[in-house]
Amino acid sequence: MKKLIFLTLLLFTLPAQAALYTLNWTAPTEYENGYPLDYGDISYYKIYYKTRISSNYKLLSRTTNNQNTFLFNLPKGQRYYFVVTAVDLFGFESQYSNQVIR
Repeated sequence: MKKLIFLTLLLFTLPAQAALYTLNWTAPTEYENGYPLDYGDISYYKIYYKTRISSNYKLLSRTTNNQNTFLFNLPKGQRYYFVVTAVDLFGFESQYSNQVIR
Protein backbone atom coordinates (compact mmCIF):
# COMPACT_ATOMS: atom_id res chain seq x y z
CA MET A 1 0.00 0.00 0.00
CA LYS A 2 1.03 3.57 -0.53
CA LYS A 3 2.40 5.49 2.43
CA LEU A 4 -0.05 7.68 4.30
CA ILE A 5 0.42 11.41 4.57
CA PHE A 6 -0.41 13.26 7.77
CA LEU A 7 -2.19 16.56 7.47
CA THR A 8 -2.19 17.89 11.03
CA LEU A 9 -1.45 17.08 14.64
CA LEU A 10 -3.47 19.03 17.18
CA LEU A 11 -2.94 19.19 20.94
CA PHE A 12 -5.71 19.80 23.47
CA THR A 13 -5.09 19.73 27.20
CA LEU A 14 -7.19 17.78 29.68
CA PRO A 15 -7.26 17.86 33.47
CA ALA A 16 -4.80 15.79 35.53
CA GLN A 17 -1.75 16.47 33.37
CA ALA A 18 -3.03 14.45 30.41
CA ALA A 19 -3.28 15.46 26.79
CA LEU A 20 -5.63 14.72 23.92
CA TYR A 21 -3.98 14.38 20.52
CA THR A 22 -5.87 14.36 17.24
CA LEU A 23 -4.09 12.66 14.34
CA ASN A 24 -5.40 13.34 10.84
CA TRP A 25 -4.25 11.64 7.65
CA THR A 26 -5.04 11.06 4.01
CA ALA A 27 -5.99 7.48 3.14
CA PRO A 28 -3.86 5.71 0.50
CA THR A 29 -5.30 5.40 -3.01
CA GLU A 30 -3.12 2.60 -4.35
CA TYR A 31 -1.09 -0.40 -3.26
CA GLU A 32 2.71 -0.12 -3.21
CA ASN A 33 2.79 -1.92 -6.59
CA GLY A 34 0.62 0.84 -8.11
CA TYR A 35 -2.58 -1.22 -8.27
CA PRO A 36 -5.65 0.92 -7.41
CA LEU A 37 -6.94 0.65 -3.86
CA ASP A 38 -10.72 0.78 -3.56
CA TYR A 39 -12.31 2.64 -0.66
CA GLY A 40 -13.54 -0.59 0.98
CA ASP A 41 -10.19 -2.40 0.70
CA ILE A 42 -8.86 -0.98 3.98
CA SER A 43 -10.08 -2.79 7.10
CA TYR A 44 -8.53 -0.50 9.70
CA TYR A 45 -5.56 1.67 10.61
CA LYS A 46 -2.94 1.06 13.29
CA ILE A 47 -1.56 3.95 15.31
CA TYR A 48 2.00 3.50 16.59
CA TYR A 49 4.10 5.66 18.89
CA LYS A 50 7.44 5.86 20.60
CA THR A 51 8.94 8.27 23.10
CA ARG A 52 12.57 8.15 21.96
CA ILE A 53 13.90 8.47 18.44
CA SER A 54 16.14 5.41 18.95
CA SER A 55 13.40 3.08 20.25
CA ASN A 56 10.98 0.87 18.33
CA TYR A 57 7.38 1.84 17.67
CA LYS A 58 4.69 0.35 19.93
CA LEU A 59 1.09 -0.24 18.88
CA LEU A 60 -1.09 2.36 20.59
CA SER A 61 -4.51 1.78 19.03
CA ARG A 62 -6.55 0.70 16.02
CA THR A 63 -9.29 2.61 14.26
CA THR A 64 -11.65 2.09 11.34
CA ASN A 65 -11.98 5.84 10.81
CA ASN A 66 -10.52 6.78 7.43
CA GLN A 67 -9.34 10.27 8.31
CA ASN A 68 -8.47 10.72 11.97
CA THR A 69 -8.31 9.37 15.49
CA PHE A 70 -8.19 10.78 19.00
CA LEU A 71 -5.50 9.68 21.45
CA PHE A 72 -6.42 10.14 25.11
CA ASN A 73 -4.56 10.17 28.42
CA LEU A 74 -1.02 10.51 27.16
CA PRO A 75 1.07 12.29 29.81
CA LYS A 76 1.89 15.91 29.04
CA GLY A 77 5.50 16.99 28.85
CA GLN A 78 6.61 13.86 26.99
CA ARG A 79 7.81 13.90 23.38
CA TYR A 80 5.88 11.47 21.16
CA TYR A 81 6.64 10.14 17.69
CA PHE A 82 3.53 8.91 15.84
CA VAL A 83 3.06 6.89 12.63
CA VAL A 84 0.04 5.20 11.04
CA THR A 85 -0.30 2.08 8.89
CA ALA A 86 -3.25 0.81 6.85
CA VAL A 87 -4.33 -2.84 7.00
CA ASP A 88 -6.26 -4.24 4.04
CA LEU A 89 -8.98 -6.92 3.93
CA PHE A 90 -6.36 -9.69 3.63
CA GLY A 91 -4.41 -8.49 6.69
CA PHE A 92 -1.51 -6.96 4.76
CA GLU A 93 -0.10 -3.91 6.52
CA SER A 94 1.32 -0.88 4.72
CA GLN A 95 4.64 0.74 5.43
CA TYR A 96 4.75 3.39 8.14
CA SER A 97 3.37 6.80 7.27
CA ASN A 98 5.40 9.94 7.62
CA GLN A 99 6.38 10.46 11.25
CA VAL A 100 4.78 13.23 13.30
CA ILE A 101 6.55 14.51 16.39
CA ARG A 102 4.82 16.15 19.31
